[in-house]
Amino acid sequence: MVYTLSPSDISLVNPNTGNCPTFKSPRDARITLGIYRRVPVLWRESPERNLWDLSFLAMLHMANDSGLFRPSAADGETLQDMLDDGWEFDGNVLIRDGERLLPLYEGKMLWHFDHRFADYRDRAHDRVDYVLPRTSGKQKTNPQFAVLPQYWIPEKEVSARLRPAEGSRGNRRVRQWDRGWLLGWRDICRSSDTRTVISFVLPRAAIGHTSPLMLTDSATVISLCANLCSFVLDFVARQKMAGTHLTYSYLNQLPRWRALRSSAKRRAVGPTHTARRVNRRCGRSSAVSRTATRVLISARVRSKIWRRGLGTSWSTG
Repeated sequence: MVYTLSPSDISLVNPNTGNCPTFKSPRDARITLGIYRRVPVLWRESPERNLWDLSFLAMLHMANDSGLFRPSAADGETLQDMLDDGWEFDGNVLIRDGERLLPLYEGKMLWHFDHRFADYRDRAHDRVDYVLPRTSGKQKTNPQFAVLPQYWIPEKEVSARLRPAEGSRGNRRVRQWDRGWLLGWRDICRSSDTRTVISFVLPRAAIGHTSPLMLTDSATVISLCANLCSFVLDFVARQKMAGTHLTYSYLNQLPRWRALRSSAKRRAVGPTHTARRVNRRCGRSSAVSRTATRVLISARVRSKIWRRGLGTSWSTG
């Protein structure tokens, strides 16, 4: 099957890299081009248009930072050894004498609107693969249920990575993050999987480098999460993925829908001040934001996100 792409078509779909996309059919090409003619990319580099005021963070490297992990595999330590030594559970956080160890999440533990997708609690010790048992519906009906990771990280180490010195690193802004939640996505993915872009929100915790984080000051973060979890965005990602890693360059060039759809004549989307105007006009009243928030809230640890998205307290309704 033959289709034709002009230089302007390529620049429209991949304005940052200029790479030529490979479509499976002319119909896929027409649909994708039609999407990009209506909406811009998430983060255009030149001229820079970063409506969501994003910055990215890979918090912990699973190999280079393994010396911080508890239980320590190098010392032959086990979770039971830690519990015998006085550590106690508070949800899935370990505490002892005022010290806190935060759970280290991995991408395979997370899914769309679900930070309790899978855990290590029921995983057989003799398994050599990387598959985790999924949590059951019965477990998820308990708002107090929390997944257990394989490792924990000192809270001070997590805080040091979320609150670095302000400034810039290369050509990217360094942001300090004080919120009680994190927004990220799975780096490992395939265009043949059930879903390609798997974005998630989780409570403030440690997380490995194969699940990069998005940091934004925008109050419409719920709309951003809904955007990343949409089927339309996933369709476009499938047209672009050539490997198994959803890198920054792929993500930045995915389509980004406006948080606000005005009944008046559409106006060009501007930089950060436009995001603030969008927040004021529709942030909490948006039907998309409200629906996404209700799907998102499945445990009490997300009550801050609920209040931020809907302006109300946590509820199971």
